[in-house]
Amino acid sequence: MNKADLLKLLEKYREGTMTEAENALLTDYYEAVESGPDVLAALGEAERKALKDGMLDAIWKRIDGSETPGSS
Repeated sequence: MNKADLLKLLEKYREGTMTEAENALLTDYYEAVESGPDVLAALGEAERKALKDGMLDAIWKRIDGSETPGSS
């Protein structure tokens, strides 16, 4: 499932317009992601901090308007 499809399903979920088949697809996708390996457990403390700092920086840039969605 690509990002656009996932976002459409999530929007339908929020709106309450999701079909049973779409709900099953979203549930299967979520369960597949949850059952995958914990990639953060493989990172050292410094790597986790760098990831956290990078994510926080990206969030602030988007809030400030200096970065738009999809532009990195």
